[in-house]
Amino acid sequence: MTEKESSFSDFELIELQKIKSDQENEIKEIKQNFQQLCNDMLIKLNEKDKIDIIEVKNQSLENGMKILKEEINAVGR
Repeated sequence: MTEKESSFSDFELIELQKIKSDQENEIKEIKQNFQQLCNDMLIKLNEKDKIDIIEVKNQSLENGMKILKEEINAVGR
């Protein structure tokens, strides 16, 4: 037993151990919540990237259709 520990009663040591255990549990919970938040953010970013890719492809198709229509009109003249 260290000098500091010997100055505490058994009850105080038990209370300190409970506090330490509670704090460890809180830290674990905070870490889990943070990890879940990061995972959720990554999922949302991935979904946004997919939407952006679809929008770019859609815009490319629209541009391609516009060019094709212009070429058809030019041939028809």
